[in-house]
Amino acid sequence: MTEARAHRPYVPFVLDFWPGTKYLANIPMTFTILSNGHGEDVIGASFAKELLKQRPDIELQVFPTVDSGKAYEGLDLEILGERKEMPSGGFIFHNFELFVNDIKAGFLQMTVRQIYQLSKIKTDVLLVVGDIYALFLSSFIRTKQRFYYQSLVSVHNSKKEGSKILNRYFMENFSYLERALIRHLVRHVYLRDAATAEYLENFNAGKFSALGNPMLDSLNGKIMLDHKTISPTIGLLPGTREHADKAMEIMLASLEGMSGQALVAWASDKPNFEHFGWERKELTTDEGLFLILKRDSFKVFFYRNRFADILASSDIIIGNAGTANEQAAALGLAVITFPVEPTYKKEFVDNQKRLLGEALTVCDANPNMIKNSLNTMLDNPELMKRAGKAGVERMGPSGGTQRIITDILARIA
Repeated sequence: MTEARAHRPYVPFVLDFWPGTKYLANIPMTFTILSNGHGEDVIGASFAKELLKQRPDIELQVFPTVDSGKAYEGLDLEILGERKEMPSGGFIFHNFELFVNDIKAGFLQMTVRQIYQLSKIKTDVLLVVGDIYALFLSSFIRTKQRFYYQSLVSVHNSKKEGSKILNRYFMENFSYLERALIRHLVRHVYLRDAATAEYLENFNAGKFSALGNPMLDSLNGKIMLDHKTISPTIGLLPGTREHADKAMEIMLASLEGMSGQALVAWASDKPNFEHFGWERKELTTDEGLFLILKRDSFKVFFYRNRFADILASSDIIIGNAGTANEQAAALGLAVITFPVEPTYKKEFVDNQKRLLGEALTVCDANPNMIKNSLNTMLDNPELMKRAGKAGVERMGPSGGTQRIITDILARIA
């Protein structure tokens, strides 16, 4: 690299496509993580912890773009941006209604402000966690080296016939635009499964790796001994967004007449769902248990901050979540789901089905249909086994956090 090029003023995005504008790798002083969504923030936080573990001398900062970035809190690092959460909770492009709601809430104005804020950032290394939207926003950051963990799209999406609507295309396929951004901006891309890495090698050899799925690395849950003796144990994941209360009402209706028990991973605000016919007992415990519902001999236990333990203790899952459903499937659990307005729509469920294959059973939002699917799975060990195997294959192995950070540090050394 010539001296003139080394001191050339940086123009975001445009010059990254110009020949000869790549920087020489050197030991970084500043490392930035940009993420775009609740699940992406969780993955970004796991990367941040691993990076601080391996290189505590690096100055680390993070920029959550479409969520409040709560996952980064308590990590003793600088959180950039205005941290404003939109009504869609990051699902803005999943359907027109959510798009309109976010536009009314100031999404475009927020994006303009974010682009301005991003253009002021100068960092030695940038790790982008998310999808094409996150990668586009990252193009405004001045950086010497950019790495990309694509957390949304898998070849299992793009090889299946999905919706032809433009927004679904970008969320379910590696579009030409995303491949162009990768080719001109990114030093190396990390995928969660080997099939996707192999598929992308056809477009740009040597730039893609599948080193494991970081979203699985925090799932070191333990079986909850208080619930070990009752079978079956049904894990309920109503999600973190606006639909959680409605999803919970449908789940409760589907459990009427069932045997066993249910464990709820409650991550939203205070529960506000109807529970006709269920006895209610509120309590406060050190283990996170805060509510018990009882109907006949069946009990539903509501926990906060015990997600991994609930997965470890469950035989099967009913879930209305994005990342959480995928994590459950990756652990070999069969997952049953159904669409719930306004945020967990049919389009999202269809996409998740294409991704998870036999690991995910999709029902209408009908309690009897959900109950029938639940009983069918529980009564058929072979179906459960096939579902579990499909989830593990589709989501990739654990251990990705450490491997990816180690690989990045080796490349920039």
